[in-house]
Amino acid sequence: MKKYLVLILALVAIACQKEELTVVQEQEQTSFLADRQLVGLIKSVSSHDGSFDDNVDQSSCFSINFPYAVLLNGEKVTITSINDLLIIKPLDEVIPIFPIAITTANYIELEVANQVVFNNYAISCANGLMYDDRITCVDFNYPISLSIYNQDDTTFETITYNHDKETFEGLEIFEEGTIATIKFPVSVKMLDSTTVSIGSNQQLKSRILQMLNICPN
Repeated sequence: MKKYLVLILALVAIACQKEELTVVQEQEQTSFLADRQLVGLIKSVSSHDGSFDDNVDQSSCFSINFPYAVLLNGEKVTITSINDLLIIKPLDEVIPIFPIAITTANYIELEVANQVVFNNYAISCANGLMYDDRITCVDFNYPISLSIYNQDDTTFETITYNHDKETFEGLEIFEEGTIATIKFPVSVKMLDSTTVSIGSNQQLKSRILQMLNICPN
């Protein structure tokens, strides 16, 4: 009787190991982290778009954090939102009043004490020395959830992102070898404001790549 019990337990253990191996293989096959191009595209879509205030900072690599003040044609004006930027015309002279803070395309916040430091950041951006991999013709509709597989105890953890910043920074901290799958469908908004439902890693990558040809610089 004991021999039969041991045999049954052994068979159960083998079955569990096979099931675990199957789960790991399936998760590895659908893990988007294994596709570095897809990860890069997702980061580019979720990166900070600093182009909305280019009429002030002349740089798409970063934006100035609200609120701040500028000298607009010699007159002090406080900028508290994107709407306040609408008063600035193409030929206006705009000089930020320092100190200010800026947010870069990869969501790093920097304190800028004076015009010299500010100009150096703008020059670095123009020379390709700052992160500026932005894709502005595709937007994610949130929330987006990921399923993270823990190989130590064969459990799953769900992480939900509700904002571009969370998505970008979340992708920055995954360790090598992490198995993470996107919970599809994912909804994305195109440049013409139409919404598209995406059902797989390949569809997501293909859709973003298709849009790159019409993305504004």
